[in-house]
Amino acid sequence: MPRSVYRPPFHRRILPWVFAAVFVALAPALVFYTSGYRINPKKVGIERNGTLIADSRPSGARISLNGQATRRVTPSTIQDLPPGPYALRFERDGYLAWEKTLDVRAEQVTFADNVRLWRVGEPRLVAAGRALALEAASGLNVAAALIATSTGAEIRFIRGGALAEPFRPDGLSTSTVPTLTWNPGGNAVLVDYATAEDGRDAWASSDLFGPSQGNLQPATYAWDGSLLVSHEDGARTVINPRRQTLERFALPEGVLAEADAFDLVMNTSTGAILIQPRSILRRVYELPSGDWTLAGTGGPFTLLRDGDTWLAVKSNGEPEPETVQGQRPTWNNAGQASRAVVVHQNELWLWTPGEPPRLLLRRSEPFTDAVWHRQGLHLFVSTQDRVFALELDDRGGFLITDLATGFENIRAIAYSETAIYIAGSKDGVEGLYERVIE
Repeated sequence: MPRSVYRPPFHRRILPWVFAAVFVALAPALVFYTSGYRINPKKVGIERNGTLIADSRPSGARISLNGQATRRVTPSTIQDLPPGPYALRFERDGYLAWEKTLDVRAEQVTFADNVRLWRVGEPRLVAAGRALALEAASGLNVAAALIATSTGAEIRFIRGGALAEPFRPDGLSTSTVPTLTWNPGGNAVLVDYATAEDGRDAWASSDLFGPSQGNLQPATYAWDGSLLVSHEDGARTVINPRRQTLERFALPEGVLAEADAFDLVMNTSTGAILIQPRSILRRVYELPSGDWTLAGTGGPFTLLRDGDTWLAVKSNGEPEPETVQGQRPTWNNAGQASRAVVVHQNELWLWTPGEPPRLLLRRSEPFTDAVWHRQGLHLFVSTQDRVFALELDDRGGFLITDLATGFENIRAIAYSETAIYIAGSKDGVEGLYERVIE
């Protein structure tokens, strides 16, 4: 009798082949999936996902994507995001929320890692009286305010976020608004009235050696390092505030002003003003028509001024080709290139010498002031009734965050350490206000 051979049912015999076929079919898909590739129904194709790196200062902010909480906090790396726009929102208790739409691209990393969160808070009055002028030293945590009081005017120095005791130089006028200009070291400030009739120019200092001050003869002054320099009536006057000395030198014929690396010279035949470098190997440059004068320094540049037009000259005496119009440029030296923000009526300009000025904002209402955050990634900007932070990352548009509102007449602002100081009136009370933001 022949021996019977067991034959499994058909479904059992075919099952291993089915599993093998499924594995062969799905293996490439699994490899693609684990490598970050996804099907994009909008493009009817397969493409790789992107990655989002999120971080904030301070850290620990809750992250939401497209209105949905992610249960993540900053800093965080979110992988395998399908390409497309994402509405990001960072929230942390005690801070204003940050929200912006950024594009995540296939096979690329999108960074949202320079996010700055500002504290929730209201401005508080720190010095009563009409704040005539307010100015911070570029890149330094120091500012000065000139405040009119019932007995005259006083200077309040702000260092490291602390408001110093009042300092009252002699002879300061309260009827007009002067300009405050810091020396590069941030230890002395020039109080500059437009004309002698407006008020008497002066300088004031408050440092480790104690407060000091001095009045100045009528002239146009600018800082040259730690020295005050003026060029009037064919002479160069040099004042050393620290040593309380004054020197006066006759200028060579035809020379209007002297800088470290060049002279401003009048071409007697054409009336043009020339930049004449001290080195004989450098060419002479003819300036655009105007009444150009030395106006101190900005970053590594020497500044020339013709009314509200500004020109930057490099250390070798070569002028940059582009000029900018507006109030005195406010400089920031963070990063590889020095750049300035310039307020011109209702426009806000970013000026990097050597490049065409870039228009940042244009509004129907005029801006009154703009200052830098210390890291150079944000600006604080004021109109007559509010102060806001402007994030300079323009992906998805500039982000504007209101920091102080409800003012009637903001004249100027300054940033020092962790707070913004505001010269203006709020609820009918004139004074210097502090808004803690960090």
